[in-house]
Amino acid sequence: MTPDMTVSGAPIKRGGWSPHNYDGSLSHPNVPMKVALAKSYNLAAVHLLEQVGIQAGAQMVRRFGITNPMAPSLPSALGASEASLLEMVSAYSTFPNKGVRMTPHLIRKVYNRDGALLEEFDGSSSRVTSEYVALTMVSMMRGVTAGGGTAPGASAAGQQLAGKTGTVNDHTDVWFIGYTPTYVTGVWMGNPTKKTNLGNSMTGGHGALPYFNAFMNQFMKGKPRDTFPAPPPMPADIKSLMERNKREELEKLQEADIAGKKTGIEFTPGTKIEDDPALLPKENNAGDATPDGDGKPDKPAGDIPSTIKRPEIRQPAKTEDPPAEKGAPPKRKGKKGDG
Repeated sequence: MTPDMTVSGAPIKRGGWSPHNYDGSLSHPNVPMKVALAKSYNLAAVHLLEQVGIQAGAQMVRRFGITNPMAPSLPSALGASEASLLEMVSAYSTFPNKGVRMTPHLIRKVYNRDGALLEEFDGSSSRVTSEYVALTMVSMMRGVTAGGGTAPGASAAGQQLAGKTGTVNDHTDVWFIGYTPTYVTGVWMGNPTKKTNLGNSMTGGHGALPYFNAFMNQFMKGKPRDTFPAPPPMPADIKSLMERNKREELEKLQEADIAGKKTGIEFTPGTKIEDDPALLPKENNAGDATPDGDGKPDKPAGDIPSTIKRPEIRQPAKTEDPPAEKGAPPKRKGKKGDG
């Protein structure tokens, strides 16, 4: 898929689980993928994971250096699995580094008292994705820090900047990971010993981002101005796949709208659906699977589950941030759990 390809915002229902956006809405318009990322639309993320496949998503997460296995369920699109800050920063380094991920290390060199080199980091790295994909992702994530994104106030002493915000359900963890063409910095806020609500105004854009700015504005001061390179021409193999997917795009959007109509959740379909009785909402689909497959809803419909009950999942699912206007006071949400 390319940044301009349209992704669905139709409502989703799996048993008692209906993911929602940060503002509590259960749907959003069909939009280009680059817009969905910039605005942190949760529904689009779930649709995309379902489209590419949970197994394919899990394999990519592993390639990017996240050692904790991704939970095999759709809430993983919203961050239902834990990942350390160090691994997340290393994973994000892949994008400005043209698809090559650097292995995290804390010590570069060790010398003895006489100045002789005893040990040195070998500079190990691995290619995670193509240069075209990595730099296309940079272009998309620059939309997050631009006007209309969830972090328009992100700043690094005037350097070009890209990144991503994140807020865990019930405001227990907030994130911002941002990068210039040369440096990647991650900020996480939360209680390391237990999940604690940090306050309804604490989001990635309002909580973590100010700390990122405070550090990066000082750290980048006086450093040479770098610019992100433009993505290279689309490789032939990706182009052929893109053309094939383009032909299937409308069909997939229609399927998502039809499934959304069956949930009974009111929304405006983004594609034309014929007036077919088979598409009308059904009273109850007893065979629908919940995220943990036990037939019981984790939370009331409309809430992303705080904890998925599979043994391998420890982390609450993430929802995303509204645009944080630079200098604006934090916007408080009245409904607990919308973050």
